[in-house]
Amino acid sequence: MATADPLSCAKGMESVQTTIVYYVLGCRFEVSFWRRPRHLEKRFGGGSGMRSDFAFHYAHRVRWVECDPQWVVFNGHYLTYFDVAITEYARAVGLPGVVSQQQSGRQFFARKATIEYHAPAQYDNELDIGVRLAALGRSSARFILEIYRDETLLTSGELIYVFFDSKAGVSLPIPESQRQAVRDFERTAVLEQSSNAPGDM
Repeated sequence: MATADPLSCAKGMESVQTTIVYYVLGCRFEVSFWRRPRHLEKRFGGGSGMRSDFAFHYAHRVRWVECDPQWVVFNGHYLTYFDVAITEYARAVGLPGVVSQQQSGRQFFARKATIEYHAPAQYDNELDIGVRLAALGRSSARFILEIYRDETLLTSGELIYVFFDSKAGVSLPIPESQRQAVRDFERTAVLEQSSNAPGDM
């Protein structure tokens, strides 16, 4: 199905969402694709298709088990690639790791994931995954990710996480120390705003 995204339209962007539903071992999965004008992407903290925008890169070689009968990487694995790359990004920046987050009860939880497929990755390809924290809300963080094979952009995506008190069940402001660590690390300016828009930042 294809639906207009009212939040994007309100920002002056034409954005169309296409959702694909598939089943694996009886479990239902949905993957959403968004299309936005390229010239507006960076303005709203989006991807640019330029590797030089990324201060952090994570390398991954495609394994046989990650490929489907079409001899390309199964689409669901790209979210795993993104998750691992964000974990390593946090380690490089000096942000709290998963174990310390769990112990404190103050954790980042994924709220939204968007993937756009440009070209397939195949077995034994060496992939370069760029990670950039593009925007910060009061309690949310928007990551932009792009996967390359040599100079070819294969996949781009956006993940939004919310900083949450798992014991109290409420969102929390992202600490200033973590914000500053991101500012110091990133190559491009991080967009910041004081509140989170519903369903977005």
